Amino acid sequence: MKVSRRKFVVTLAVLCCCWGALESLSGQDDSQLNQAKTLLEKRMFSDAAAVTRQYLESHPNSADGHNLLGLILFREVPESSLRGRLRGPHYREAMGIDPKFVETNARASLVEYRKAVDFRPSSPSDLKIVALDFVLLGNYVDADKWLSKSVQRDPKDAQAWCFLSRIKYDINHFDEAITASKECLQRDSQNSGALDTMGLAYAEMSRTDDAIKAYRAAIELQAKSLEKDPYPFLDLADLFLKQGRAEQAVPLLAKAVDISPELANAHQLLGKAYLRMNQLQESARELEKTIELEPDCAPAHYLLGQVYRKAGQADKATKEFDKSAALYGTRSTPDVP
Repeated sequence: MKVSRRKFVVTLAVLCCCWGALESLSGQDDSQLNQAKTLLEKRMFSDAAAVTRQYLESHPNSADGHNLLGLILFREVPESSLRGRLRGPHYREAMGIDPKFVETNARASLVEYRKAVDFRPSSPSDLKIVALDFVLLGNYVDADKWLSKSVQRDPKDAQAWCFLSRIKYDINHFDEAITASKECLQRDSQNSGALDTMGLAYAEMSRTDDAIKAYRAAIELQAKSLEKDPYPFLDLADLFLKQGRAEQAVPLLAKAVDISPELANAHQLLGKAYLRMNQLQESARELEKTIELEPDCAPAHYLLGQVYRKAGQADKATKEFDKSAALYGTRSTPDVP
């Protein structure tokens, strides 16, 4: 798995998953289940789970009940956790999320979906949530397995193809990631996440021109989208930085920061770009912001040490280098040999 793996916007995608999963329930006319669904739609997860569990006490063989409880447990996990699992440790958007809570809910969700199978086969939407539970658990192989089954049974689901493209990328199946992205775009030509993942896969295959074309297409869609996605800007800028084109990376990274001010990796890359342009004050500002958002970001500490060293602040530089070394341990990264 790659350390530099990224994450695309999934808020709307997760909501689409949930609506599909709700619609997949057989529609038993039961007041408790309907009440639980209403509570789920209002994001009152604890109340929805309590009502569903009460229902299951008297209806233990209800596939609808078990599937709904599985969905509630999945939805209770913050969306940023799913995004972080899809994009890797350096693309976390939210700090302070208890990993044990994420794991507990994902496992409990899977238990409910497995119980439901005893009474009715899983729908494609059910399989999609199962796959995303495995993503939350860091099991991308099983996520690939169940999401592949989901799109086989419902090939019209563009969001499922989008998720599958991301997972294929995460397990280094770059050709398949591109294929899944294209399947998504055939059904949803406005899906910037699929274009972004396609760009990432092309970049890993050293098809740089194709990667830039995909990123630019994803960026063009932002002008038409109410919900902006910082990642096409971020990923194109990252590619430019790897090519030594810091001046071209800066406006893209500034846009990513404008869209998502709390995205630590955008500030980190912007700080790196400014450092390469020898704009030390601007670089320090962005790297200090990175560390404020993600205190244990070893690359940011190392880069900030470089800034301080260039600025003649030896003591501050040493402090940052020591902090970076403590965080890295014996690991090697592109920034630290």
